[in-house]
Amino acid sequence: MRNLCYIFVGPSGSGKTSLAEAAFSQQQKVISHTTRAPRPGEISGRDYFFVTPEIFEQMIAEEAFAEFDRYNGNYYGVSLKAIQEKLLQDDCFDVLTLPGFINLYQRFGQQIIPVRLNISKEETKKRMLQRGEDEQSITKRLALFQTEVKANQSLDLYPHLIEIDATQSLTAMTREFKQKRNA
Repeated sequence: MRNLCYIFVGPSGSGKTSLAEAAFSQQQKVISHTTRAPRPGEISGRDYFFVTPEIFEQMIAEEAFAEFDRYNGNYYGVSLKAIQEKLLQDDCFDVLTLPGFINLYQRFGQQIIPVRLNISKEETKKRMLQRGEDEQSITKRLALFQTEVKANQSLDLYPHLIEIDATQSLTAMTREFKQKRNA
């Protein structure tokens, strides 16, 4: 049986990263590149490869990415080499936007499994406040909420979609994911 890559998709603040990191080991993470600034506690090479826009654009020109996207003014991308290496080793995971998932699915087919987190706008705002985001950032990200939720409904078209109720505790979400993954 070939290894699978689970792609976590959902609105900002839905718990995608927390769930993915609770359900998998750090060694299973496909480390993406981004041009955004690191959040407190994030480390380049562990959480993301933090690069300048110039380096990212050079990588685009070199066709180094299996997928890339621009979100909230920053580039995010998965290098082709990174995902190929992870899929050779074991199941793996990443947290991406919907276009990022679609691009990987087009390239790797059913080795890419979508995991959609469903959450309310109110719960999302509460989580953003809890993680210390400023009001301007929260307002900007919540403005995208309805668009993201509506777009993410297109995941219904993909086989093997795993849906998670993201209003639960992290422990409950992790349990739900593991049950559905092993079903």
